[in-house]
Amino acid sequence: MKVLLTGFGPFLSISRNPSWEAVKLVNGIDGVEIVKECLPVSFKGAKNKLEELIPNLKPDIIVLTGVSSLFGCLVLTASAINIMDSEHPDNDGYIPNWENIYENAPVAYLAKAPLKKIRDTLRQNGIPTLILNSIDFYVCNTAFYTALHLTRRDDSKVCFIHVPMASEFSLNKISPNLPLETIKRGIELTIKVLLDSD
Repeated sequence: MKVLLTGFGPFLSISRNPSWEAVKLVNGIDGVEIVKECLPVSFKGAKNKLEELIPNLKPDIIVLTGVSSLFGCLVLTASAINIMDSEHPDNDGYIPNWENIYENAPVAYLAKAPLKKIRDTLRQNGIPTLILNSIDFYVCNTAFYTALHLTRRDDSKVCFIHVPMASEFSLNKISPNLPLETIKRGIELTIKVLLDSD
């Protein structure tokens, strides 16, 4: 069994991205190969890297993570939209204007994962968790859509988790945040649920 687990690197004012910092801490699981990759905060770069990784690795499970400073909990994203749009540049200076990620592709894909089971498991373990349809059209959405598009014909499981800022290095302690250990445990539990799902 092979798991592709991704986070994102620094961007804007976030010098330590809690998604990647938490991914680096995720413990191994017996009999499971966990491949950890840091995606660039770049619309084209994240897409290109996943287009290289997924066909080569052929993972059974893909768990992508990114940060959202809007929430003080883990957010399971239910869908990815075939749109790139932003008012702020990515790390390459690129600002897309309502552009398709893939031409002649579906408007949206749904997560390939039992989101309610994941949410309930995390809550039972004291980790605040929500399910939302989507958050925005920034690079996280592009990465999620790319992973779902590339795996649309196989039975792999694919989900995206938005994590809050980590309290250890939050710029503003008043902003929503969680300890990095809690974020890490949420990711580990998500992987275990996916491993146990049919």
